[in-house]
Amino acid sequence: TNDNSADFFHNASSSNPQNSASGCLNTSSADLSITKTDSPDPVTIGQNITYTITVLNNGAATAQNVSVTDNLPAEVTFVSCTPTGGATCGGTGNNRTVTLASLASGASFTATIVATANGPHGTTASNTATVSSTTADANSSNDSATATTLMQEPTPSLSINDVTLTEGTGGTTNFVFTVTLTPASSQTVTVNY
Repeated sequence: TNDNSADFFHNASSSNPQNSASGCLNTSSADLSITKTDSPDPVTIGQNITYTITVLNNGAATAQNVSVTDNLPAEVTFVSCTPTGGATCGGTGNNRTVTLASLASGASFTATIVATANGPHGTTASNTATVSSTTADANSSNDSATATTLMQEPTPSLSINDVTLTEGTGGTTNFVFTVTLTPASSQTVTVNY
């Protein structure tokens, strides 16, 4: 047509423009890719983790009925889901979905999922999200992404009050003091005096 925008398609996964009428470009196929990040990592038990999921259509065709499945690990509890680009969050408990009616070529959307870290201490929680569509996908190798998060107990605060000396019976001396560990922990505390 002598119009570059009509005759050529720029594929983000390729270094060169492709002829839109050439057989080398499958104009009936999408190419969805998904990435996932977590923050903070490591996370303190009892605090929230924010998972950010980004879906991009690298293919020539519009992807129809796009669906992201994210089954959160047992080490966390779902709090909220916030999507962009007209997507909708769904699901129950830790089994979450994000759906979008269609995603045009070159377009993207994100979903932010917040969950509370439950632990236990030292656990690495692995969270995988997968994207699919009713439109053919030319490259399925980039349809899932995983984030791993280390969970840690809060840094404890240890304090001791002033020692009180009292006379006991038989010439003994009693030392009275209180040791406080915040937050409460199963860790062993040793007092030397």
